[in-house]
Parts: sequence; C-alpha cells; structure tokens
Amino acid sequence: MEKMNEIDGLFSEIVGETGFVFADPVDLEVVDVPEDLMLVFSTVKYEGDANGLMTFLIDKRLATEFVKNMLGLEEEVVTSEIIRDGIEEFSNIFCGHFVKALYGNKVNYSIKKFDFGLVKSNFLLKSDGRVMRLFMSDDNFLALCFKEN
Repeated sequence: MEKMNEIDGLFSEIVGETGFVFADPVDLEVVDVPEDLMLVFSTVKYEGDANGLMTFLIDKRLATEFVKNMLGLEEEVVTSEIIRDGIEEFSNIFCGHFVKALYGNKVNYSIKKFDFGLVKSNFLLKSDGRVMRLFMSDDNFLALCFKEN
C-alpha cells in the first residue's frame, strides 16, 4: 500500500509539473465514471531488469488543455497529432519515474513500444491483472494502470 501511495503522489506531481493539471487520487469504486466518457490513452511497454506495461489515460476533454500547457502552445494550434505526440512524450517521461519508483534507481530497462488511441470509460472497470489508479482534476478523469510481467 505504501508503494501505491508513493506512485499516486508521483503521478499527481508529474501531471501537475508537466501539464499544469492538478489531480487527486479517487476510489474507482466510489466515484461515478460516466459510461460515455472517452479517454485518450498511451501505453508503454518496458523491458529489461523490470518488465511490464504502463498506460496513461486522460479524459479526452482534458487532453488538449494538458498538451497545450505541457508544450506551451496556444489552443488553436493544438492538432490531434500534437496531442498524440504530447501524450506519448508524457508517457515516456512518467514511465522513467514510475519504473524507478517501483524497482529502484539502478534498474536497467528500455521502452520498447507505444500504443495510442481512444477507449471508453468501461476500460477502467476491466480487471485482467492490471493495477488501476484513478485521479480527478475538477470534473475530468485521469488514470494510470500498469501490469508487471
């Protein structure tokens, strides 16, 4: 549980520092997630001394604002391609912090794969061995899920 609290704090800190979005952890079983909510996701596969998958999910409504803040752009120039690049870059940044938080500073690993796309909120309810952490910023949802191999 202590490790999960550390990861929650790390996620909130890095989301705040990179995208100026301030999110707090919430209990997935307590909060009502709208069924029609669409989430932008980026999944990173890491391999080496540590192996697993880490997925960052962000409310589609918040993704533009997050990337705009992260890259210092005006909203009118933020395209879907820029959103993809920004979300993937955030996933890369966070994965480095995440792996070190889980396994320590001396772990050797490399990032092997990125997936990107949209999923409906019911993705948050699936349990296939993944650890799911849910966060809220105002009325917007962010999530982190991971699975160690």
